[in-house]
Amino acid sequence: MFLKHRLAILFIFLALVSVALDIWLGSQESLVFKALSAALVAGMVFLAGWFAYRLLKSGHRSVPIVEKSLRQLAAQGDAPRLPTENQEEAKGLCEAFNQVLAKTQEDRQEISKETKRLQAIHRITSLADFNFDPEKFSKEALKVILENLDLDYLAFYQAGVQDDQVYLKYRLWKEGTSQPVWEEISIWREAVQKAAHSNQIFLSQDRPETLQSKTEPDFFSKLSPVVVAIPLVQKGVVSGVLAGGTLCRAFFNPEELELLLSLSQHLTLNLENFRLYQDLREKVIEVTTFNRLGQALSSILEVDQLLKELLQIITTSFGYSVCAVLLYDQERNELVSRALWGYPKEIEEQGIRLKIPGPGLCNIVIQEKEAVLSNDVESDPRYYRGWPDCRSELAVPLKSGDQVIGVLNVESERLGGFTEKDVHLLSTLAGQISILLQNAKLFQEEKEKARQLLIADQINRAIASTLDLNLIFEIVHQGLSEFIRQDGIFFYFYEPQERCFRRTYYFGNFESSQKDDSARIPVANTNMWQVVKDKEVFVCKELQEGKYNKTIQAELYRMGIRSYVLVPIIDQEDVIGCFNIVSRQPNRFGQREIEICRLVANHLAVAIRNSRMYQELKEAYENLKNSQQTLIQSEKLRTLGEMTSGVVHDFNNLLATILGRTQILLQKLEGIDLPVKETFLKSLRAMEKAALDGSHLLSQISQFGKSKSELNLEPVLLHEVVADSLELTRPRWKNQSELEGLKIEVRTEMKSVSPVSGDPAQLREVLMNLIINAIDAMPKGGELFIQSGEQEDKVWLKIQDSGIGINPEIKDKIFDPFFTTKGKKGSGLGLPICLSIVRRLQGEIKAESQTGKGSTFTLIFPKFTNRQRGKDSEQEQAAAHPVSVYLLR
Repeated sequence: MFLKHRLAILFIFLALVSVALDIWLGSQESLVFKALSAALVAGMVFLAGWFAYRLLKSGHRSVPIVEKSLRQLAAQGDAPRLPTENQEEAKGLCEAFNQVLAKTQEDRQEISKETKRLQAIHRITSLADFNFDPEKFSKEALKVILENLDLDYLAFYQAGVQDDQVYLKYRLWKEGTSQPVWEEISIWREAVQKAAHSNQIFLSQDRPETLQSKTEPDFFSKLSPVVVAIPLVQKGVVSGVLAGGTLCRAFFNPEELELLLSLSQHLTLNLENFRLYQDLREKVIEVTTFNRLGQALSSILEVDQLLKELLQIITTSFGYSVCAVLLYDQERNELVSRALWGYPKEIEEQGIRLKIPGPGLCNIVIQEKEAVLSNDVESDPRYYRGWPDCRSELAVPLKSGDQVIGVLNVESERLGGFTEKDVHLLSTLAGQISILLQNAKLFQEEKEKARQLLIADQINRAIASTLDLNLIFEIVHQGLSEFIRQDGIFFYFYEPQERCFRRTYYFGNFESSQKDDSARIPVANTNMWQVVKDKEVFVCKELQEGKYNKTIQAELYRMGIRSYVLVPIIDQEDVIGCFNIVSRQPNRFGQREIEICRLVANHLAVAIRNSRMYQELKEAYENLKNSQQTLIQSEKLRTLGEMTSGVVHDFNNLLATILGRTQILLQKLEGIDLPVKETFLKSLRAMEKAALDGSHLLSQISQFGKSKSELNLEPVLLHEVVADSLELTRPRWKNQSELEGLKIEVRTEMKSVSPVSGDPAQLREVLMNLIINAIDAMPKGGELFIQSGEQEDKVWLKIQDSGIGINPEIKDKIFDPFFTTKGKKGSGLGLPICLSIVRRLQGEIKAESQTGKGSTFTLIFPKFTNRQRGKDSEQEQAAAHPVSVYLLR
């Protein structure tokens, strides 16, 4: 019995301690303490039950029942009486136990309330996870709150981003109740606004007010609302308001307010956690994206490929629909797409070009140098339709210092597809892309400079390896064609004395007079004169019909040229010429092409100077060599003339005697009939022919001794001389050739040229010799072509055959007297006599030949002047005038 008393006292003590702990723990805000309080109360209930169970099991009833039984027995008068000390002890025990039961009942109610609160908190908390939708969460949380509180209406307001107002987000009505328009009630509006602005709970139960509603004035005028509004605070800032109202009672009890406050705090906490999670997730995406961008920057060197990769990363990471990088082309004053991602194939193939100024958000970015956002392009007059599915557009400038170099443009299929976070994010990315583009530009510029130097070096080394102007210009054309897209190049030399430009070389495929080499263009008809004066490059970006001011520009336009560049060739501060690079496309040549042309022009000037110096030296050497050969030939001819001058007359007398006697014998034998007549006649005719040939040979030899004063100089028309010579040699090149089964075709191209000073007979002698030599050089037939022309104060005549040509080893000997390649048929005096005659006429004779392709002899004579009529003085004798002889291999 004593042990049971002790246990009862201990149990009462523990109950009191548990009550105290429960009160203290319940006052704490932490869920952990509240859970411990509930667990402690549950433990005490369990101990009380266990204690009662042990008493009943040991045969004892509860004290109140025992006491009641004793009282009943006492009333009957025969009940045994307990000892006095036992009665007092039992009474005290009963009172203590009744107190424990009362406290247990009270704690049970508290536990029920706390359990309800914890269940509501648990339901709200269980709605949130890392992938939950905040809108869905807010709606479900309102349902949980409405189920746990006796409210008719519950609403969630969200604070505005750019103002201090709150806006209705979600609202719920209790099932089975009418749905008044609570937002029309003045006390409701006041409660929401005060809670939002004062950051304090607003309760209207102490301020009864008659409802005023526009929709159902009779119904609401009979009721008085009770409204509570609780601000939802995140980091000291009101992010929203949770407001509730009821029409069924006049006040909220503290327990309901405490529960509503607790649930609103958990609602705020979960929304804040979600916001933090979203921020963290966005940060992770940003960091991941920047990491991927960094990897792309370090692994891809080609700029266009790198930009495309960056746009793909940006689009996929942040959920944009399409993305583009457009660069500002200052020369053409337009935005040109450098990289595109997500656009239809036809747009990517065609590219995007936007004229500036013009419509569109990108144009505004270029002008204002600030980001431009449109979350509803259909209603935005600034929008310029490009991508057909666009609903929102964000354009951010790409800057280099204060200068806008382009635009980073993103578009979305959703209305309101972009926020201020997107603006900030894309501005950061635009900064990185700008740095990338600037570095790429600098790298490209350095690379381009190195490339230009390489081009110039290659061209310089190539043209330094030759002194032939034709080859030099061809090398320049080939070198420029590898690095500049063009359709042709013209090279001009400037001739200041004649104030004109002489077209020297041409490369390209055009049908025009521009193709004629050596054409002269007056300075007034071309922009090249401006190049000569300014010593600067002239650029025609677009040649338009009717808008040219020079004759040469009209000709270029007719050729199909739409843009060109004139580059001066400057040698020691003097413009010696220029070259013109042309294109059929407008705006083909930019600064890059101009710089390359400048470098090439510098090297070309040096090459032209070297070539000219070489040509001058070569001509001087050739003149010296020709002079030496002329002196040698003149000396040979003079010596031969001196040798023959004394004996020609005596030989002629002897031959005349022999010829005369022979002809007399022939006449006498004609009238005598002898058996040996024919034999004698044959012998005499052979003697006659030999005498005639000897006389002709002496006549040719005598030509070496003649002087110019012995010639009958008069104006001679070369076409007449050619016609006479061809007619005189017709039996040779036509009749005899046809008898031998050969065909020799004779062609002439005789232009109307000025007369020359000469002796027609002597000129026929020269021409007949050259024609017969040409016929002899074509043993299998061929073509004889005779052509004439004039240049400045000279007239030239060419005799060209398609024969076997002249062996290079004997070219230097063809004008030597008695040198022949015809064997016994030739005397070796034909060309020497031609040379002697041409020399006396102050002319030139040139011989060109290629073995197996034929030979060309060119005769050059001065034009006839009045001063040359009659006989010239002895000072102008041919012996004193060296003749120019050119042997061209």
